[in-house]
Amino acid sequence: MRRIKRPNTDITSLHTQFGRGGDGRIVKSICLTVILGQLVMALFVLTSPAAQAQSRSPSAVSYLERGNAWQAKGDLDQAIADYTIALTFDPHCAIAYYNRGQVRIIQGVLDKALEDFSRAIELDPRLAKAYHNRGTIRYLQGDLDGALADFNSAIQINPRLAKAYHNRGLVRVSWWFPHNRVEKALSFRKYLSPPLISISPSPV
Repeated sequence: MRRIKRPNTDITSLHTQFGRGGDGRIVKSICLTVILGQLVMALFVLTSPAAQAQSRSPSAVSYLERGNAWQAKGDLDQAIADYTIALTFDPHCAIAYYNRGQVRIIQGVLDKALEDFSRAIELDPRLAKAYHNRGTIRYLQGDLDGALADFNSAIQINPRLAKAYHNRGLVRVSWWFPHNRVEKALSFRKYLSPPLISISPSPV
């Protein structure tokens, strides 16, 4: 059986073989078209959201993880600083907003913490713990309806989030015994969700 020779599709070889023939200009034009097509494709790949996320993710991840380490050591100011730097590398990192909000709620800066959790939810509507901690803030601020809505959302997303059930129960009790709200609010901190460690780079 006669072997069929595969055509040579390398553009350099094509130019060498046919560039001196009568169709040299045509082949050269084809070669240039192929090269331009490859350049356009390479530019598309380099500027794609996935490529941009991958290019910035290592720095965002390292600052995020270092912020978690600072938080574990109790250095909350350094943790805030690193989470903020992580967000300069990846402004769409929901976890960095979540972790920074968690530090701020520990510091008692509730308005800023509320903003961070709300932003985390905007970026990742499936982040159950962000709803949970935002619900905690709303409870502390006396917004029982908002707190209940957030705890319901957290439970709907993650039915295994036991702390959300506990805190939702406290909200419902507070409707009946509003004078106990302050005492119950002070007990909320131990029911906060912990910081998130891992990160999946978010596309722009």
